[in-house]
Amino acid sequence: MPITGVITSLQNPRVRAVERLKRKKRDRYREQQYVVEGYRLVHHALSRGYRPAFAFYTEAFAGSEQGGELVRALAAGDAPVWEVTPPVLEALADTVTPQGVVAVFPMRHPAPEQVRGAELVLVLDALRMPGNVGTILRTAQATGAGAVICAPGTVDPGVHPAAQTRKAHADGDPVAHGALADAHGRADGVAHG
Repeated sequence: MPITGVITSLQNPRVRAVERLKRKKRDRYREQQYVVEGYRLVHHALSRGYRPAFAFYTEAFAGSEQGGELVRALAAGDAPVWEVTPPVLEALADTVTPQGVVAVFPMRHPAPEQVRGAELVLVLDALRMPGNVGTILRTAQATGAGAVICAPGTVDPGVHPAAQTRKAHADGDPVAHGALADAHGRADGVAHG
């Protein structure tokens, strides 16, 4: 889809929707979407075949060689893409110094068979620090874990900075939420990965 237009208002409905996705787990799961920001993470997701629901970029980002290529790749897909002003991008981003691109991706759900068939399954139980979850997800991918199950009481992997790690490895291992009892044979409940 070509570039949809320019967003200059912080009150724009799309901007408000992204702010809700960033802040509230309930909204992420209801909408089945999560926010990805920065060249490296958005590029990584696109290169793995993930397609955003919609995306935003700044004029300065699109003016760089890498940024321009990424914006063209985003615009070549079916999702709407908007240019935004720097203040709007700051509202969309979680980082102190935004890199100029933010995309919203749909959550992917691994099939229960994929989780069941994994040789190595890592179960996270009651981990409360997003940074720790992010580190564990990177380690799980590096060691070849076939699935990660987040038991009740574990922080949402959609929370920054765990989310940035999870998003950076969008093609990696399935991450599923379910009860510990499910770890022995299946992952019920909301699953994403």
